Amino acid sequence: MVGTDFPYQYYAGVSIESNRLGIAYRTGILAPPYSNAVLFSIGALGVDEIYIDILEPAFQFGWMNGINPYIKLGENQLWYAGPEVRFDYLTSSSTSGDLIESVVGTDIFFWDIYDLTQKDVELSLSMIAAGVRAGRKFLLGEKKRHVLKIELSAFKHIYTHSGLTIDEDEAPELNEKLNTLLWEDVFSKYGYLGGLGISYSFSF
Repeated sequence: MVGTDFPYQYYAGVSIESNRLGIAYRTGILAPPYSNAVLFSIGALGVDEIYIDILEPAFQFGWMNGINPYIKLGENQLWYAGPEVRFDYLTSSSTSGDLIESVVGTDIFFWDIYDLTQKDVELSLSMIAAGVRAGRKFLLGEKKRHVLKIELSAFKHIYTHSGLTIDEDEAPELNEKLNTLLWEDVFSKYGYLGGLGISYSFSF
């Protein structure tokens, strides 16, 4: 299958089905314009603008993965629904050291005499989310091997972990503070995602 979940990912995947049950695996990317849509959504929920500014570079590209067991419903088994677990990784991108200092209340550059703009501060994120996905199939062609799927999905982040580096060196104590703040102030309260999906599949 190939498809998209608006406003979160573009993906490719495969599913295996029995008479009533199935399981699907999707792998894809988070990329513009979805990147900005996700940040706008969590900002609209109430996330402080300073966190949006910190996260924006990391949200420009991500590797997204989902495992979705489901049950087929209805007389013709065209409807389906089931839980899904997501494992997503947002790649390291340069972010603002000034903003991170403001959030954690620590001068992360106190040992260096150089200008802050000369420091390369990068942030990555590993995230796990759980939720549900439901949809309907539309069978196309004489042999009905071409399948169009329309889906709705909703997820909640249940775990996040940040990876902070300064000039490619790990900063474990600072990262621990930032990781705690990102979870408590952003993802624990506002870490919801999902939306409308559409995909094309070929059935063997």
